[in-house]
Amino acid sequence: MGFARTLGQPCPVMAPMVVERYFGQRGQQLGKYGRNLAAASLPGQGHQALHNAIQHMMVDIMKVAGIQSHMKSFLNGKIGEPYISNYINHITEHPNPKSALHAIIPDIHAYNYLLGRQRINDSKASTTDEAFFELKTMTACVSRYGHVNTDTTAAERRAKAINVNYHKRFKKLDEVFACSDVVGDGTITGIIEPFEAAQGRFFTTGQVIPLVVVVGAFGDVNEALEKVLKQVAKAALAETDGLTISPLINTDR
Repeated sequence: MGFARTLGQPCPVMAPMVVERYFGQRGQQLGKYGRNLAAASLPGQGHQALHNAIQHMMVDIMKVAGIQSHMKSFLNGKIGEPYISNYINHITEHPNPKSALHAIIPDIHAYNYLLGRQRINDSKASTTDEAFFELKTMTACVSRYGHVNTDTTAAERRAKAINVNYHKRFKKLDEVFACSDVVGDGTITGIIEPFEAAQGRFFTTGQVIPLVVVVGAFGDVNEALEKVLKQVAKAALAETDGLTISPLINTDR
């Protein structure tokens, strides 16, 4: 369907069923491009289930590449006292820490994410660093794929919004848990904002890495997700398990 959409052609799967097929509680007629079906709201907790499935799949993919990750809080040991205690005490008092006001718990936190190959002595060794990822799933609705006057894709626009949102959330942590006497009002130079500084100091790229997936038949993803998959694939190939499934080694087929 994605290929047909790129060419502006009717979906070869949907087009033959346009006359007689309806879907949804309101009996909406199936469009020949499959657009309205791809943008339909999922029943029940469909979106959350898909989000969780993709989240665990990404963790498993990284595991094959030897990248250790988890889906828990990630700021311990990176921010001094009493600021980190103020923050931890606040979120642990909530029945669901991830839903606590001001809580920042990314979907994936990798301890040894690959930064690329070192060129020194041509050792082919890879440097690693911590990284954290935010995964977002969204439908291909008309408001995102309709008449939008921009060259960027819907997935890239969502990814940019994630970066902006995380920047604001870290600044908010400094305002709430580091107190105004530490953070200042922006007019005094030399003031160190512990939470915002930790984001830039301890994690690769100095910010969140957004992973955006457009669910449904379109299957769009953002550029950062493509880069992550390529990087992880290269690392997986170098692992013992990866070699056994590589077409360069496994010639059974």
